[in-house]
Amino acid sequence: MSVEDQHDGADHLLDEADVGMLAALGRLVDGADPVPHDLVERSILAMSLALMDAELMAIVAEGEPVGVVRADTAASASTVTFTSALVSVMVDISEVGGRVRLDGWVAPASVCRVELRRADGQVWATESDLDGRFVLEGVPHGLVGLVLLGAAGDAPRLTTPVLEI
Repeated sequence: MSVEDQHDGADHLLDEADVGMLAALGRLVDGADPVPHDLVERSILAMSLALMDAELMAIVAEGEPVGVVRADTAASASTVTFTSALVSVMVDISEVGGRVRLDGWVAPASVCRVELRRADGQVWATESDLDGRFVLEGVPHGLVGLVLLGAAGDAPRLTTPVLEI
């Protein structure tokens, strides 16, 4: 006999034992595999970048964070490289004074608009120079995606996967 055959059509309410078991099961699942605290923020940013009709670049290399001390100010840096069929971007991410600085290089070298988009809707923008170099300074920590406009001639928009800086 299937479950449908056993159902009499009446709406059955949960009793206290059912509610207690479901609550205990919920606590067990939350403890074993909690929902990431930034899941909603990551999802919103990923969807907003995807809706831009942009080609997604792939992460091809990620450097280990390096700790640096300069004049009593602790800083750290790491390097990430993204690539697509048309262009590659290497970004050096460094932290100084609680903010983030991104030094980037577009290859092949070209002038293009570079936007850093945060999950909260803030956008930092700059333009790469003739050598493909760009800098974004004073960015708060959080989830971001880079968008390149006009890289490699009349190329489509290019965007990186979401990353945390």
